[in-house]
Amino acid sequence: CISTVETGSRLWYLLKLKDQRIVSTTQYKIQIRDSKGCLEDELLEEEGEHTGYISCLTELDDGRLASCGKGITIKIWDLSTKRCDLTLTGHLKAVYTVATIEDGRLVSGSYDTTIKIWNVKTGLCESTLIGHSDLVLSVIQIKVGKIASGTLNGEIRLWNVNTSECLMTIDNKYSVGGMTQLKDGRIASGSEGHHNHDSAIKIWNSNGICVMQLRNENNDWFDFWIPTVIGLSDEKLASCAKNEIKLWSLENGGECVGTLKGHTEAIHSLIEVSDGIIASASSDRTIKFWLIS
Repeated sequence: CISTVETGSRLWYLLKLKDQRIVSTTQYKIQIRDSKGCLEDELLEEEGEHTGYISCLTELDDGRLASCGKGITIKIWDLSTKRCDLTLTGHLKAVYTVATIEDGRLVSGSYDTTIKIWNVKTGLCESTLIGHSDLVLSVIQIKVGKIASGTLNGEIRLWNVNTSECLMTIDNKYSVGGMTQLKDGRIASGSEGHHNHDSAIKIWNSNGICVMQLRNENNDWFDFWIPTVIGLSDEKLASCAKNEIKLWSLENGGECVGTLKGHTEAIHSLIEVSDGIIASASSDRTIKFWLIS
């Protein structure tokens, strides 16, 4: 760990902006930070915009931010005015995850089991993807016009966002946490272990077949949620569970090549700050920067 930023609040999510600044979320607050984690501004100063913690953020093409939390709405924020200038309504239960797709639209996944596609200029929902039977916990873009989603009951689906068609369904068996797409097109997903199955990161090929499982040899991740999986610039993966970060080499068959310890409570989010440096956000009220090269 090369530096630690004390924030005074439990942290839930980290996002790196195009201008290299970092955004962190707490309960009710979105905090804008410089590239070293120092606080510059806050978008939320009063309770009420989101009901509970802010679980996910994404940056829109025009530089605005979209946020979601335990409430049923999505908020669009103008960083220059520090105001919410658009509220997206339509989900019936909490919105847990949001992502931007290549045409500038927004995708959201909700506890109501649906995925919605939004026009962020008008605030209108353009389509609703129906098919999941449990809480949607993760959505990512995988190709132009296509997204992947993961749910609490372990289902992963691939969708065409232009036709609303489900292209593939993968039964992962266990809750899907963080997901990311690798440079070669494969998908990595974090799974929660239970019933004598330890937590694992699974690598899926384009046919929906699991071609690799990354597991901790000591089983000390048993029954723990893996909320974030990120691909790194050096062909490695980073993931978090409990208060530890694991580094994985895909070139060596999924070998764990490093364990980063220092947080005292659960880590909820990871970002790659630059080549060889990642940052983590934790319930211990700190952001830590790690040298991994």
